[in-house]
Amino acid sequence: MAPDDVLLLMGGVAYSVQHRTKEQAGRLVDLLMDVLTKESTESTTS
Repeated sequence: MAPDDVLLLMGGVAYSVQHRTKEQAGRLVDLLMDVLTKESTESTTS
């Protein structure tokens, strides 16, 4: 995932926190954390 994609995802999280339900924001946060975890795992193994 490119850094720009991470920024877009974080922007989506921030928007959801302000304008949507906490449940939706929580799902986006989970997705973001999964992506960041996968990114860090891949960068350390390769």
